[in-house]
Amino acid sequence: MSSVRERIKKEIQRLESPDPSVRSDAALALGELAQSEALEPLISHLRGDPDDFTREDCALAIGMIGDEEAIPALLEILRKEVSESVRNAVIRALGEIGSDKATDALIAHFTVETWGMARAATALALGQIGNQKAIPILVEGLADDEFYVRTHVLHALRDLRAYSAIPQIIRSLEEDSNWEVRQAAVEALGYLPSSDGIEAILRALINDTHPYVRQAAERSLIRLASDYHVQYTTPEETALRLIKRFRDEKGN
Repeated sequence: MSSVRERIKKEIQRLESPDPSVRSDAALALGELAQSEALEPLISHLRGDPDDFTREDCALAIGMIGDEEAIPALLEILRKEVSESVRNAVIRALGEIGSDKATDALIAHFTVETWGMARAATALALGQIGNQKAIPILVEGLADDEFYVRTHVLHALRDLRAYSAIPQIIRSLEEDSNWEVRQAAVEALGYLPSSDGIEAILRALINDTHPYVRQAAERSLIRLASDYHVQYTTPEETALRLIKRFRDEKGN
């Protein structure tokens, strides 16, 4: 432990280097050491370092440490931060910490964030935290102008096991013009077993114009067959068996 403390002390000293690349390297080294005593200097540099790259790495290091004591400072910085890339790093840190204490603030931030990459990061962070109160605002995000935001929203809905969003996920699968969004949608349905979802997966497997979406549809069908101990034969037969299984279980 003493050697760890010595390394922490050394890296904290390096945070004061005039060279921003050294400060960035020190921040990430402190994150890898994952000790809460490094939080205070990292938060201090996140607030006031003149170099945005260093500040990004300080935020990422705080996320690596994973101590929810950093959440109030991260949320304060998020509210005031001008740099898009630093906001993005702060959001990622909040997701890595994974505390529900950040849920309400991230839900609110998702509605006001102007940079698409940071909106995408917010969606993923909400999925990592896992509070289902985020589902309604994420569903609204399925209409985002940026395809990568819609894709990350679908990943978050998958992680949240958002059964209530199945109709909207199916709509994304069948109506979104971007194949990566449709791929994310059909993958999400593979984690949200339902009769409607199975039928949508089968339609995508047969009808979608992009091979990656069709491949993802087959993977989702295979996943569900394995999870429910249904023998995978043809896609159509497997889908019918799965639907019968779901309906039988619902009837019981």
